Parts: sequence; structure tokens; C-alpha cells
Amino acid sequence: GFAFGGEVGVEESEPGLMDRIEGLRKKARGLEDAGKPVEALATWQELLALRPSDADALFRSGTLHYRMHADATGDAAAGHLARAEGFFRKVLEVEPDSSRSLNNYGLVLLALDRRDEARKVWQKAAAAANPDALANLGNDSFSEGSALAAADFYRKALQVAPEHPEARLGLGLSIMADDEEQAVELFKAVASEAGVAGRAHTVLGDLAARQGDLTAARDHYDKAL
Repeated sequence: GFAFGGEVGVEESEPGLMDRIEGLRKKARGLEDAGKPVEALATWQELLALRPSDADALFRSGTLHYRMHADATGDAAAGHLARAEGFFRKVLEVEPDSSRSLNNYGLVLLALDRRDEARKVWQKAAAAANPDALANLGNDSFSEGSALAAADFYRKALQVAPEHPEARLGLGLSIMADDEEQAVELFKAVASEAGVAGRAHTVLGDLAARQGDLTAARDHYDKAL
């Protein structure tokens, strides 16, 4: 589960400064929406030069670096993770209880192979009923082989956000051994959701293949690509 949003206001007294800051914020978000993360980061840096404690700019800069690390390799990927960690540390100095920042910081820590630290910050975010953090705790429990604990976290996430794609997919995976029918319904429900559709179709393909329906299996595998 991954957070990317929110609003932050400004209260600067210098004439015109608020307009400059908000203009840069609008420009940076537009660049993000246009799929231009490098340009967006540069614009967030311009904003931070004017307002170093802007929580929104810090959060979004950290999130962009985290996202960019997935498309990089070697030193470039490590550099993005290091910068992401730095931005999240800064934003948590400004907003220590920001559940969206805690959640995404946990993702960075996990990518840095610091699972115990990631789990601690997710637990803090989950205490504020952040559904992404609850889903990430579910993912972590499932990866450790604890399907029951995972299912509990996913259900808690769905109590907060009933259509949370990651939580619905995770719950399906965690209960599949005991309730395949409900699991299949959950997989079908997220089969068109960005970020989880591929995994849902892969599992549905595996189930169809196991049942001998190779036509349906191929269809799901094609959709998973």
C-alpha cells in the first residue's frame, strides 16, 4: 500500500511568497500527473528553497524518489532510496504523526532491507487507522508465513477502506487455503485495479489451470501481462 496525496497550506508573510509557493506546488503536481518525475522533483526543490519545512513538498519528493528507485539499478537505485529516506526523515520532523509519511517511509525501509524498522513505523501509522499501513503489515505477515495474522490486518484495512485493492487481494491470498470461493470473488473484484490486476489474474490463471480449464487460464495469464 502506497500513499500519494494530501494538502498543505502556507502562512508566509512576505508579499507574493504564498503565490510563488502555491504556483510551484501546482506546477510540480502537474508534472507528476504528466509522468515527468525528474522535472517534478526539480520543481519541488525550488519550492523547498523558499520553504524548507513544507511537509507536502518533502513528502512528495520522498515518494517520487521511492518510486524512481524501482526503475533504476545499482548506484542509481541506491541513491534514490537514500534520498527518499532523507526526505521522509525531514517530513517526520515536521509532522511526526503523519500516517501517510510513516507508511511510505516504511516502504523505503523495507526496500533497504530494514524490515523490523519498517514494521515499527507501519504499526504507528496503523494506530491512526491508515489502510495502506494496515495492508503493508498484512503483506509483511503473509511473507513471513502467517496467513492468519495477515488476514486480520487486511480485514482491518478493509474496515477503513472497503475497496482497498491491496487489502482485498491480500485477504484473498491469505484465506485461499480455507475459503477458495470467497478468495476467488476477491481476486475477481480487483482484476481491473491498477497495481494489483496482474497478480489477481495470475492467481486466477493458476486456479483455472489446476481445474483443467486451460482456455480460461491462458486468458487470465494474457491479462496479467
